[in-house]
Amino acid sequence: LLRALIELKNNNVLTPQAFSGLIVHFAPGFLEHMDWHIDAVNDIAARHWDVVKVFLEILSTLASQTSEMEECGLVLQEALSGSSTVAAAISSLLTSLTKLPFEAQIAFMEQCFAVGQNQLEQFLTAVSAFHPPWGQSMVHSNVECDGCNAKPLVGLRFIDQQRENFDLCSKCYSSKNTVAGGESAGHTFQCTLFDWSDSSTEDKSEESEDGWVHIDNDHHHFHGHGKGFDWEGKGCKGFWGAKGFGKDWMKGGG
Repeated sequence: LLRALIELKNNNVLTPQAFSGLIVHFAPGFLEHMDWHIDAVNDIAARHWDVVKVFLEILSTLASQTSEMEECGLVLQEALSGSSTVAAAISSLLTSLTKLPFEAQIAFMEQCFAVGQNQLEQFLTAVSAFHPPWGQSMVHSNVECDGCNAKPLVGLRFIDQQRENFDLCSKCYSSKNTVAGGESAGHTFQCTLFDWSDSSTEDKSEESEDGWVHIDNDHHHFHGHGKGFDWEGKGCKGFWGAKGFGKDWMKGGG
């Protein structure tokens, strides 16, 4: 997630829709694997407490004002006071978020971005020194957004898994329940950050008998399940700094 946000920022495509779409799309997977990363989350929070504190304050305020997220707001306040951990607060946030309707999830995260954009960008600038750019293109050549007809599609590309040759940009994905007649409202999407067709990296992915997709190439390493959220990045502390964004990078929730 951290690496994805850094790449979006570095390529000047970190928009409210890109931020909210990324978080909402992968929230169920993040939540499912949260137990694996409790120590890492709390460690990052401790090292960047000044920035994390601002985010917690923003999230706490917005959650307390959002129907069905009030309990999450209390847990966020507890994390601020030190009576609960940041990992517990994030877990509560993701749990509450995924229970909301898709449109409400997007609206909540867009609010978070609007209020905390400056702090987020400052944080990403600071940590990007430890995460060199991947150098892959975020311009998806010969791909047209089927929502707004933008071509080429730039930034996050959301690929409908139940509808042949149907792609959405971040902005249109955020409105997927109504865009293009709403035909993809209940569909599963795959999200990809880079234009792999323009990459010199040779893909060596294959699916084993257990259904897991194993990707191993020169620049990225990723072991993950071809369906759902069972994925694990190898390299920089799992999903917080995962090095692995293979071609089948994360099929998410919606």
